[in-house]
Amino acid sequence: MEKKRKVSPARKWGPASDEWVEVYNRIAAGIGDQRRMFGFPCAFVNGNMFAGLFQTGLFLRLSAPEREEFLRLEGATRFEPLTGRVMREYVTAPADMVRQPGVVAEWLRKAFNYASSLPAKTRKAKSRR
Repeated sequence: MEKKRKVSPARKWGPASDEWVEVYNRIAAGIGDQRRMFGFPCAFVNGNMFAGLFQTGLFLRLSAPEREEFLRLEGATRFEPLTGRVMREYVTAPADMVRQPGVVAEWLRKAFNYASSLPAKTRKAKSRR
């Protein structure tokens, strides 16, 4: 049985499920650079985020044709971390996909390949005050 985690009043987002964390960590290990965004593990390549976890589960950055294909899956949605703030190019995996690690790995690889094709992001110089 999954334990409930408290959401701090300062942070309105709840954690991703333990099941998603386990599957993501197993599959995403060694794919891209792993760091945290939104307080959750996310994967980057050349400075471009391409996948990660959010309170609702896995999100992926996909090319337009792959995004259209993905959104035809039952339960797949556009990634909207804040109500009314849809992140362009990102989708959220259906909840039951967590029980299909092979499918998750396939889509994660597609997201990695797409983000790899994008221009590399350069770090902005820190301003000196």
